[in-house]
Amino acid sequence: RDVVAPAALRKLSNAGVNALPFPRIGERYDFELTAIDGKKISSRDLRGKVVLLDFWAKWCGPCMAKMPKLKETHRKLNSRGFEIVGLNHDWTLDVAKRTIAQQELPWSNVLAPIERAQRELWLTATGTGSLPRLLLIDRDGVLRADVSPHKLEAEIEKLIDKQ
Repeated sequence: RDVVAPAALRKLSNAGVNALPFPRIGERYDFELTAIDGKKISSRDLRGKVVLLDFWAKWCGPCMAKMPKLKETHRKLNSRGFEIVGLNHDWTLDVAKRTIAQQELPWSNVLAPIERAQRELWLTATGTGSLPRLLLIDRDGVLRADVSPHKLEAEIEKLIDKQ
Protein backbone atom coordinates (compact mmCIF):
# COMPACT_ATOMS: atom_id res chain seq x y z
CA ARG A 1 0.00 0.00 0.00
CA ASP A 2 2.91 2.38 0.61
CA VAL A 3 4.26 1.80 -2.91
CA VAL A 4 1.42 0.49 -5.05
CA ALA A 5 -1.31 2.95 -3.97
CA PRO A 6 0.81 6.12 -4.50
CA ALA A 7 1.99 4.76 -7.87
CA ALA A 8 -1.62 4.19 -8.94
CA LEU A 9 -2.55 7.70 -7.80
CA ARG A 10 0.37 9.15 -9.83
CA LYS A 11 -0.72 7.24 -12.95
CA LEU A 12 -4.25 8.58 -12.60
CA SER A 13 -2.98 12.11 -12.00
CA ASN A 14 -0.71 11.89 -15.07
CA ALA A 15 -3.76 10.82 -17.09
CA GLY A 16 -5.69 13.85 -15.81
CA VAL A 17 -7.98 11.81 -13.56
CA ASN A 18 -8.73 13.13 -10.07
CA ALA A 19 -8.67 10.43 -7.44
CA LEU A 20 -8.55 9.97 -3.71
CA PRO A 21 -5.29 9.02 -2.04
CA PHE A 22 -4.94 5.90 0.08
CA PRO A 23 -6.85 6.54 3.31
CA ARG A 24 -4.87 6.55 6.54
CA ILE A 25 -6.87 6.76 9.76
CA GLY A 26 -5.66 9.60 11.97
CA GLU A 27 -4.10 11.61 9.12
CA ARG A 28 -5.39 14.60 7.17
CA TYR A 29 -7.20 13.38 4.05
CA ASP A 30 -6.62 15.88 1.26
CA PHE A 31 -8.33 15.54 -2.10
CA GLU A 32 -9.76 17.45 -5.02
CA LEU A 33 -12.41 15.83 -7.19
CA THR A 34 -14.86 16.85 -9.89
CA ALA A 35 -18.50 15.98 -9.33
CA ILE A 36 -20.77 14.61 -12.05
CA ASP A 37 -22.33 18.08 -12.35
CA GLY A 38 -18.89 19.63 -12.97
CA LYS A 39 -18.52 21.20 -9.50
CA LYS A 40 -15.10 21.00 -7.86
CA ILE A 41 -15.05 19.25 -4.49
CA SER A 42 -12.05 20.04 -2.33
CA SER A 43 -11.23 18.74 1.12
CA ARG A 44 -10.10 22.29 1.99
CA ASP A 45 -13.56 23.66 1.17
CA LEU A 46 -15.15 21.02 3.42
CA ARG A 47 -13.09 21.87 6.51
CA GLY A 48 -15.30 22.75 9.45
CA LYS A 49 -17.76 20.00 8.48
CA VAL A 50 -17.96 16.32 9.29
CA VAL A 51 -17.71 14.62 5.88
CA LEU A 52 -18.73 11.15 4.82
CA LEU A 53 -17.22 9.73 1.64
CA ASP A 54 -19.76 7.15 0.46
CA PHE A 55 -18.39 4.65 -2.11
CA TRP A 56 -21.45 3.11 -3.77
CA ALA A 57 -23.04 1.77 -6.97
CA LYS A 58 -26.54 0.87 -8.18
CA TRP A 59 -25.46 -2.74 -8.73
CA CYS A 60 -24.37 -3.02 -5.07
CA GLY A 61 -27.34 -4.30 -3.05
CA PRO A 62 -25.97 -3.27 0.37
CA CYS A 63 -25.15 0.19 -1.03
CA MET A 64 -28.71 0.74 -2.15
CA ALA A 65 -30.15 -0.77 1.04
CA LYS A 66 -28.37 1.85 3.17
CA MET A 67 -29.51 4.83 1.06
CA PRO A 68 -32.81 5.59 2.85
CA LYS A 69 -31.07 5.69 6.25
CA LEU A 70 -28.18 7.74 4.82
CA LYS A 71 -30.62 10.27 3.33
CA GLU A 72 -32.38 10.53 6.70
CA THR A 73 -29.07 11.04 8.53
CA HIS A 74 -28.11 13.75 6.05
CA ARG A 75 -31.48 15.47 6.44
CA LYS A 76 -31.20 15.34 10.23
CA LEU A 77 -27.54 16.40 10.58
CA ASN A 78 -26.76 18.58 7.57
CA SER A 79 -27.68 21.76 9.42
CA ARG A 80 -25.24 20.75 12.19
CA GLY A 81 -22.29 20.58 9.79
CA PHE A 82 -22.58 17.12 8.22
CA GLU A 83 -21.92 16.62 4.52
CA ILE A 84 -21.74 13.63 2.19
CA VAL A 85 -19.73 13.18 -0.99
CA GLY A 86 -20.84 10.19 -3.04
CA LEU A 87 -18.27 8.20 -5.01
CA ASN A 88 -20.33 6.33 -7.56
CA HIS A 89 -18.86 3.15 -9.07
CA ASP A 90 -21.40 2.44 -11.80
CA TRP A 91 -20.03 1.73 -15.26
CA THR A 92 -21.78 4.55 -17.14
CA LEU A 93 -22.51 8.19 -16.45
CA ASP A 94 -26.11 7.61 -17.55
CA VAL A 95 -26.73 4.90 -14.93
CA ALA A 96 -25.11 7.06 -12.24
CA LYS A 97 -27.18 10.14 -13.11
CA ARG A 98 -30.41 8.15 -13.36
CA THR A 99 -29.83 6.45 -9.99
CA ILE A 100 -28.92 9.72 -8.27
CA ALA A 101 -32.14 11.27 -9.64
CA GLN A 102 -34.29 8.24 -8.70
CA GLN A 103 -32.84 8.17 -5.19
CA GLU A 104 -33.15 11.98 -4.93
CA LEU A 105 -29.65 12.25 -3.45
CA PRO A 106 -29.13 15.85 -2.27
CA TRP A 107 -25.31 15.66 -2.09
CA SER A 108 -22.58 15.84 -4.73
CA ASN A 109 -21.49 12.66 -6.44
CA VAL A 110 -18.28 11.82 -8.27
CA LEU A 111 -18.14 9.08 -10.90
CA ALA A 112 -15.20 6.69 -10.56
CA PRO A 113 -13.42 6.18 -13.89
CA ILE A 114 -15.45 4.03 -16.27
CA GLU A 115 -12.50 2.86 -18.35
CA ARG A 116 -11.46 -0.49 -16.87
CA ALA A 117 -7.70 0.13 -16.42
CA GLN A 118 -8.32 3.52 -14.81
CA ARG A 119 -11.01 1.97 -12.57
CA GLU A 120 -8.48 -0.61 -11.37
CA LEU A 121 -5.97 2.17 -10.62
CA TRP A 122 -8.70 4.12 -8.75
CA LEU A 123 -9.53 1.09 -6.59
CA THR A 124 -5.83 0.46 -5.93
CA ALA A 125 -5.10 4.10 -5.09
CA THR A 126 -7.95 4.21 -2.58
CA GLY A 127 -7.43 0.69 -1.21
CA THR A 128 -11.05 -0.15 -1.99
CA GLY A 129 -11.71 -3.86 -2.16
CA SER A 130 -15.50 -3.86 -1.94
CA LEU A 131 -18.59 -1.67 -1.75
CA PRO A 132 -20.13 -0.10 0.18
CA ARG A 133 -17.25 1.75 1.76
CA LEU A 134 -17.72 4.64 4.15
CA LEU A 135 -14.88 6.98 5.13
CA LEU A 136 -15.58 9.53 7.85
CA ILE A 137 -13.59 12.77 8.10
CA ASP A 138 -13.68 15.16 11.07
CA ARG A 139 -14.06 18.95 11.00
CA ASP A 140 -10.27 19.39 10.78
CA GLY A 141 -10.03 17.23 7.67
CA VAL A 142 -8.59 14.21 9.49
CA LEU A 143 -9.79 10.76 8.45
CA ARG A 144 -11.33 9.22 11.58
CA ALA A 145 -13.00 6.00 10.45
CA ASP A 146 -13.47 3.44 7.70
CA VAL A 147 -16.85 2.51 9.15
CA SER A 148 -19.49 -0.14 8.53
CA PRO A 149 -23.03 1.02 7.63
CA HIS A 150 -24.54 -0.27 10.90
CA LYS A 151 -22.13 1.82 13.04
CA LEU A 152 -22.21 4.89 10.82
CA GLU A 153 -24.75 7.11 12.57
CA ALA A 154 -23.12 6.66 16.00
CA GLU A 155 -19.70 7.55 14.54
CA ILE A 156 -21.13 10.63 12.80
CA GLU A 157 -22.84 11.76 16.01
CA LYS A 158 -19.55 11.49 17.93
CA LEU A 159 -17.81 13.77 15.44
CA ILE A 160 -20.75 16.19 15.12
CA ASP A 161 -20.85 16.64 18.89
CA LYS A 162 -17.10 17.45 18.98
CA GLN A 163 -17.38 21.16 18.23
